[in-house]
Formats: sequence, structure tokens, C-alpha cells
Amino acid sequence: MAENNKRTFYSRINNNRRAVMGRDGVSNCIGTALFLVGEQLTDDFVYGTIFYLNMAHTDYIESMEEVSEPKTGCLVAWENIGKNIIHLGVIVNENPVLVAHRDGSKGQFHKNMPLERVNEIYDCGNERIRYFIPPKLKEV
Repeated sequence: MAENNKRTFYSRINNNRRAVMGRDGVSNCIGTALFLVGEQLTDDFVYGTIFYLNMAHTDYIESMEEVSEPKTGCLVAWENIGKNIIHLGVIVNENPVLVAHRDGSKGQFHKNMPLERVNEIYDCGNERIRYFIPPKLKEV
């Protein structure tokens, strides 16, 4: 039964990835990531500041169980040295590790970019990468 529920969860991520394709300029990385994992009903902006997620959403993400390795369906967060989440995506494959993410605010959606490439884009030298299990994945 749990395996079927996981398949349903992963299928929802894939369906949501297809729905997001070509919808540039309508959301930001946080809104898209939360939509992909079913934590937000629509692919819309999640507001904070221009560069950082607001504290309520940071607390919500950090309340999720953190894991040390990327797992399919997990949120992947890039934090700066001040522990502000500056980018968020979803792990969509483990080997190789691929990330679905939107380039910041109103940016292009990438359905499966290698984690190393996303690291290059968002690396300012002080980032920390963290992985979180979204509640809907934890339920299955």
C-alpha cells in the first residue's frame, strides 16, 4: 500500500512539472517548489523579500524533517551564511541527482537540471544545501 501511495505522490510531481512547463513569469522558485510537492494548490508567488523567503515560510520549511542525502520528492534548499533560504527546488531523480526548479522570481522553469549545475548558478561561496521531506511525502 505504501509503495502505491509513493507512486501516486511521484506521479503528482510529474503531472505538476508538466503543468508548470512554459508558464514563465507567473511564480518564483519557492512557489513552484511548494506547488510541485503538493504543499501549495497553485504555482504562484510566495512572497518574502526580493532575495529571501519570508520568515513564516522559512519556519514552515525548516519544520519539515531534514535528511542528509537527496531523495526523490524532497525539497532542496540553498541557504546563505545568514541562514536565509535563497533558492528552493525539488529532487526529481537520485542517480544522477536532478532538480526541478524555477530560476528565482518570474524565471524559467527547469524540469530536471543536474544538482551540480544548480549549485554553480546559486553558489556565492557561502551557501549550505539542505534537504527536507515535505509532509505529503512523509505521509506515504
